[in-house]
Amino acid sequence: MLDNLEEELNKEQYDAVVSKNRSLLIIAGAGTGKTRVITYRIAYLIKKYDVRPGNILAVTFTNKAASEMKSRLYSLIGGLSTALHIGTFHSICLNILKTDGHFIGMDDSYSVIDQDDRLVIIKRIVKDLGIDDKRYPPRKYLHSISEFKNTIGYVNYNKPSETMLKLSLVFDRYQEQLNSSRFIDFDDMLSLVVRMFYKDSSVLEKYREIYKHILVDEYQDTNKIQSTFLSLIGNGNNICVVGDDDQSIYGWRGAEIANILNFDKEYEDVKEIKLVENYRAGQKILDIANNVIEYNINRRGKKLVSAKEIEAEIRYETLSNESLESNFIIEEIKSIISKDRDDVDIAILYRKNSQSRNFEISLNRAGIQHKVIGATSFYQRKEVKDILSYLRVYENRFDILSFRRSLKIPTRGIGDGTIDKVILYSQTNGVDLLHSLVDSGFVSKKQQVEIDKYLQLFIKLDSIVSIRDKINYIVENIDYLLYLRQYDDIDTANKRVDNIAELYSAAVAFEESVEGVNLRDFLSSTSLTSSATEAEDFTNTVKLMTIHASKGLEFDTVFVTGLEEGLFPSSQSSDDGDIEEERRLCYVALTRAKRRLYLTSARERLTYGKRSRSPSSIFLREMGMVSSKSIDKSYRLRSDNYSDDGDGSSSNSYGSYGSQSGSFLGSDSLLSKSVSDSFSVADKVSHTVFGDGVVLSIDRSGESEKILVHFKSSGQKKILSSFLDRR
Repeated sequence: MLDNLEEELNKEQYDAVVSKNRSLLIIAGAGTGKTRVITYRIAYLIKKYDVRPGNILAVTFTNKAASEMKSRLYSLIGGLSTALHIGTFHSICLNILKTDGHFIGMDDSYSVIDQDDRLVIIKRIVKDLGIDDKRYPPRKYLHSISEFKNTIGYVNYNKPSETMLKLSLVFDRYQEQLNSSRFIDFDDMLSLVVRMFYKDSSVLEKYREIYKHILVDEYQDTNKIQSTFLSLIGNGNNICVVGDDDQSIYGWRGAEIANILNFDKEYEDVKEIKLVENYRAGQKILDIANNVIEYNINRRGKKLVSAKEIEAEIRYETLSNESLESNFIIEEIKSIISKDRDDVDIAILYRKNSQSRNFEISLNRAGIQHKVIGATSFYQRKEVKDILSYLRVYENRFDILSFRRSLKIPTRGIGDGTIDKVILYSQTNGVDLLHSLVDSGFVSKKQQVEIDKYLQLFIKLDSIVSIRDKINYIVENIDYLLYLRQYDDIDTANKRVDNIAELYSAAVAFEESVEGVNLRDFLSSTSLTSSATEAEDFTNTVKLMTIHASKGLEFDTVFVTGLEEGLFPSSQSSDDGDIEEERRLCYVALTRAKRRLYLTSARERLTYGKRSRSPSSIFLREMGMVSSKSIDKSYRLRSDNYSDDGDGSSSNSYGSYGSQSGSFLGSDSLLSKSVSDSFSVADKVSHTVFGDGVVLSIDRSGESEKILVHFKSSGQKKILSSFLDRR
């Protein structure tokens, strides 16, 4: 392989593999073969330049990436690859500490503490210091300490700033506990190595002598400590970093794009090579990705060019609301699957995890195999199940699983032993679980106060009519949002709060969709959605994931959804740096697609239980998808599906990069149920919860079409047409 490099690699890849420059910066665009370049360069160093494998360090960000690199190198150089130093930053640094940690007072007895045990220590410290753990949750202290340990201040033995009550004191006691137990934590691994290098130049020189050739993958994701570690051992050595500044999307967890932007200021004799030939996507897709990312100022600059003659197809649709958005996407997926039945390579991407709910519902209704990647499906998420457990006990007071869950969350000082006795009493005496709490006598006087509050909650629910208000009351009554923030880090807690808000919105949408709906119907819909058709593996399934989770992946067909201001870009991206990261996230989303790219938005979206309107995303304008010049007016199918937002955007517009095939952008496609495609009296229909039925009458007087249906199992229901399917 190495003898025919010029035939196997393109010009830029070849230059990157054989370059003799001491410092090499490879800007590798999406789909340009960066892993191939890294592995070939390592093999070339060994085979052509006689570099000893033991003098090569290759650093990755994940164990999976390290494993893939080792596998590829074994196929190139065989057993020589076993002598290479390949691993994540943390695994490399942990090995250094195990070997030379005694230079900073560590001996062989030190081990790494896991995350749960860290939290146990922090909780104990917070309690001992008399800190109110509701106002100052232990997880927030843990999060602040982790952030501090990834700074040079920690390396230099400084104390954290008092951003929380007694943070410095909590930190001191935490460190004392770690040291006395011979522990280091995950955040210590890099920082202590950097501290050791600063403290003892002989140790640093030792590793400079070992790691004479350093290669780093995903360099755009490095933080300050990681870049400092590399600059220390890389000083005077050969260093090659590979990354893409346009795909730097982890600033929220400490990644500093400045590391890759300023690489040529940090190192001498830097040669920059840009890999721009994309082996994944058609040029039309790459063009709109190039258009978007050019609006960023903080970048090194490049334009991706397709290396393959792929006829790419792009389509942009604005739907009336999020329900019609998901319906449209599922109809398109059904069409694609009917043509490519044995090769389903489709992904639905969204900005926030909570957006998955509508797509899961629609996919289940259509019976399409799917998998939520990188997260749990919506109705299986802990926080959603927590709140639903209260509703399920209210509806069915013999539901043991929900009773146990609701009684334990939040904690009430009642153990499994007591709960088991109450459950046994219920089963033995035929008394429901709530009455058993009162009658069984197994609850102590100390527990009785909490039990009374628990029982009063269900009494109050009797007087609350709507499902949405029941959910809201439960969340407020048990202080659930405070509970989340107490036991989760900030980012996780915020995601959980978003999901609770989405559950509330789900109740609102369900009540709006069916007249006379009850709680049992709603709970049935959640059960159906959480079970039916989620695939056990990834083959021939539709994948659902956040855009962050999609990085590094590719799909034949990609739906980028929710392209509205405030959602994508996020409402939190208020300053220039944030909007540039959001734009890079958009660039990542677009470059996941190989042949088909769908872009969707909703003119109106149910958020926190309220309908709100948002203009189309600024990214659509930057792509050129909604400028007045790019609108093909012949595809404005219906007046109710088209509106001029006053910003040059159309609710049904097609970019100048659209398909030339006609079939993909044909006028017979389903946006929502138009008048011509509407239901008629006597049509046979089906609904997720109510099953099969027959249309009795149709009401088109309002904004949304309402259908009166007689269902075999549950009688007559009036339902929005978008929630029905034909049989």
